[in-house]
Amino acid sequence: GVPAELFVLPPALGQAKLFDGQTQLVVSESEKAILEDMGVESIKNKIANSSVAVMKLLEI
Repeated sequence: GVPAELFVLPPALGQAKLFDGQTQLVVSESEKAILEDMGVESIKNKIANSSVAVMKLLEI
């Protein structure tokens, strides 16, 4: 793809109400099983790596 001059968050992520503590996020049973098998350290590493990838995309 071609780099965009301006990155705009999709509408769902740009809504403050999504992060107000009242929105419930649901994780499927199969995803729960995967997360439980990964363990805390693996999950932390996955989140860290994903965060770095997002920051690179946003050029932060």
